[in-house]
Amino acid sequence: MSGFLKKPEVRKTWRSDCVKALSKVNTMVKLDLCRCSSDFLDEIVAVCPQLEYISAKAIKNSQINMTNLGNCQNLIELNIKGLEGITVINVSVLMNFTKLKHLSLMTVKNMSEVLEVVGKMTQLESLELGEMINVTETHVIQGFSQLTNLKRLRLKKGQQDCPTNAIMQTISKLPSLNHLELINFDSTKGFDAFLGKCSNISTSSMVLKLVPINAIQVNTLVKLDLCRCTSKVLEHIAAICPQLEYISARAIKSSQISLTNLRNCKNLTELKLKGLRELCVIEVSLLLNLTKLNHLSLISVNNMAVVLEVVGKMTQLESLELGDMMSVTETHVIQGFSQLTKLRHLRLEKGQRDCPTDAILRTISQLPSLIQLELINFDVKAGFEVSLARCSNIKILLMIPTYVTQSATTNHLVMEGVSKLDKTLNFFVWGLTLELLRVTDKFIDLWETGQKNTSAKNPIQNPQKESAGNCVPLLKPAIADGKKPKEGAVTQVDVVQLPKLHNMLTALLPNTKIMILKVPFSATWRQTISGLLNQ
Repeated sequence: MSGFLKKPEVRKTWRSDCVKALSKVNTMVKLDLCRCSSDFLDEIVAVCPQLEYISAKAIKNSQINMTNLGNCQNLIELNIKGLEGITVINVSVLMNFTKLKHLSLMTVKNMSEVLEVVGKMTQLESLELGEMINVTETHVIQGFSQLTNLKRLRLKKGQQDCPTNAIMQTISKLPSLNHLELINFDSTKGFDAFLGKCSNISTSSMVLKLVPINAIQVNTLVKLDLCRCTSKVLEHIAAICPQLEYISARAIKSSQISLTNLRNCKNLTELKLKGLRELCVIEVSLLLNLTKLNHLSLISVNNMAVVLEVVGKMTQLESLELGDMMSVTETHVIQGFSQLTKLRHLRLEKGQRDCPTDAILRTISQLPSLIQLELINFDVKAGFEVSLARCSNIKILLMIPTYVTQSATTNHLVMEGVSKLDKTLNFFVWGLTLELLRVTDKFIDLWETGQKNTSAKNPIQNPQKESAGNCVPLLKPAIADGKKPKEGAVTQVDVVQLPKLHNMLTALLPNTKIMILKVPFSATWRQTISGLLNQ
């Protein structure tokens, strides 16, 4: 909030005007509020009874009154969450929402009262509740036993005296429930036995405070999504759930993982493994047993050379994500990629130091089905532009170079390379790190304060004032405004504002959708094409 809106009298007037304006918008059916007070939400719903969707997941107050919400008879989805513990007043009003399908009440203090009401809302299909600490077995039975239409259940903070076993026993009898998420739950004695009875569950996402060895003996479970865990947990689950079709463990704490037990998961179509630090994959050759596997993701792996030898034989793969790519040779690259004729999506991370980037690009340029390429934190060296130009098969490209030294040269080579794909590239995302932008700002500051009187032969040209993280260095001769420079032109470094860079790319790639992404280095690993397309 700006300093202007921090003044109480201004904020009160602004809020009043906002509510008054919303009262005149009788076509508004969806309301999504960020940080706000419960009073503000209360005022809005009082004048907008036509709302079908309400989300307020950062309520500042310690309580919220549901009275005015009762007027929203058309409500289908309601998401309420307090920044800290929140008490829900007049919970019984929820009974008015006969069309409500999705209910989310998080960080709630009076969960026992909520369960008494929720248990009567038999039309619910999706339910999220937390905290589950101060409830009894009776509350649990009241809250869940009659929800016969419920398909998805997410429960959070089941610790201390939470009747976890009673929860598992009750929900195991719900005929429509097939998706379960337990977040920060203590595993109690007998937990594994009760969870084993949940034959209705086909999708499970669990973050348990303690995970027992025989945690998930559910023969209908086909999707497993684990958050931070040890490799032993995953190995044991795979051993007792050979029917799994999807496994994701993207925060493995251990330094190594064995794939021995995964070989029994013959129905596996998607496998995603990532270490919090460097991860050594043992028994990699057992991946060849997974003949139905279409999507494979192995990230933060330190024995990638061994992985590539096996992956190169998995010709059924359609999507592949690998990292780190530093300690591999040209031979490993050819072995790993040349036979993957069905591969449509390839993501590679950490291609630095001696990574044979040119060999990678030359090899994948021959893959007939490959259309999407993501290169995350790759060194860009001389020859990169020639190799990238070969990749006329690529329609979608996400490129985040490393920016340590020679940033102007890196940017020049990227532009030279993509310019050759003007007839084939449909979507290009260029990731620039905030660290690069800050360094460029510092250079501009230095130039402004002390270098204005340097000779005309100085290789620095046209720094832009007031860049504010909006400029990058670009080596010249480079392509400028769609035109190639004259031969023999003196090599210079230009400082280019991002809007101008976008215009230059648009001139070079007139048929390509272009996105310039500003991102901190720490977040580069989280950038994906699918995520950017959904923004």
